[in-house]
Amino acid sequence: MFLEKYQKYVASFFLVTLFIFLNQSVSFSNTENVKAELILEASAIKPGGSFWVAVRMKMAPQWHTYWKNPGDVGLRTKINWQLPAGFEAGPVQWPYPQKINANFSVSYGYENEILLLTQIKTSADIPNNTTQTIKADVQWLECKEVCIPGNSKLETRILTTETENPKKEEQQAFDKARNKLPLSSKFWNIKASHSKKEIHIEISSNEQTSPKLKEIYFFPYRSDLILHQKPQTLKKLPNGYELTIQRSTITTEMPLKLQGVLYSKTGWAPDTSRKSIEVNTLAA
Repeated sequence: MFLEKYQKYVASFFLVTLFIFLNQSVSFSNTENVKAELILEASAIKPGGSFWVAVRMKMAPQWHTYWKNPGDVGLRTKINWQLPAGFEAGPVQWPYPQKINANFSVSYGYENEILLLTQIKTSADIPNNTTQTIKADVQWLECKEVCIPGNSKLETRILTTETENPKKEEQQAFDKARNKLPLSSKFWNIKASHSKKEIHIEISSNEQTSPKLKEIYFFPYRSDLILHQKPQTLKKLPNGYELTIQRSTITTEMPLKLQGVLYSKTGWAPDTSRKSIEVNTLAA
């Protein structure tokens, strides 16, 4: 209990201080630790169609940025789009994160390189044979032994034509990023229940026999739901598995639905190359 109160105090102080700092009139650029750029999957788009764009972030060794739920401490990366008339950005597609251990805390984020994908839809009314500028103001927090706020104003251009033109040189990067997005859990039955101190996730396959799973970890979308620093315990059941997670005392009432990402080192059948599935189930 003392440890959790200490973590809550440190996290609150950290975030309040950082919020004040980020909202001052200070302009940040790419740092030595994180390089950000805007890349397109296609160089040309047909009016009325859609295309994918990504913020690619490359981190120096041992530095990391944060997932949509940063865990005990940290700030999620924010992308503010400035788009031409007739362009509309969808939500950021977040690849599954990794668990980052530090003194008295656990964070969720990314090391080395990550692509944050967004689909942009266009109106059929936009003029043809024009060059359109896509802009994004990206804010992040980069951490190693210390944390530094970063900001970069990015832009790229796309042509509007009658024929779409994929960028083959970027296709591999987008395919690799999509492979890290959580799958729909239609192949799996996911049930959630809870007690005063624990959350239980039951996992079973729709097939007659459940494929073997290993090193499962649940990343919740909410930061106040579980004790991130506590181990998550996996138990084999006759028809599947049960993952037990320690609840946080910050939130006394469970949400109607348990939402997040389940990671498995061995992947999730039928495509074992995919390491994560999305959880969006009623919490009984």
